[in-house]
Amino acid sequence: MAANVTSPEALSRNVGSAMPILSSLASGEKLVYALVKDVRSPADTVISLRTNYETLARLETQILIDTVENNDRRRPSRLMALGMSVLTERPQAHRRLADVGIRRLHYASSVA
Repeated sequence: MAANVTSPEALSRNVGSAMPILSSLASGEKLVYALVKDVRSPADTVISLRTNYETLARLETQILIDTVENNDRRRPSRLMALGMSVLTERPQAHRRLADVGIRRLHYASSVA
């Protein structure tokens, strides 16, 4: 039986490089070079070209992004509906986890 590429386990693999790329594509189609520059500026994050290409291939396999076909040899990537959903849901899950951690820290410091 084939693995579900949109399962939480599959989506969480290498999420560190996926989320900046998904966030960048939320503003529109981009080529890899533009993605590298866009990801670097807001988060001061450096993702190598190799990691970018690997992440783009994985995100395309997971149907989170798509490559725009055109007559030019350059092929920009774009965000798909499932990618938008992940981009919305993932930060909310992280926020809930952070809230639990903060509550536990407050509890631990009040007990100590």
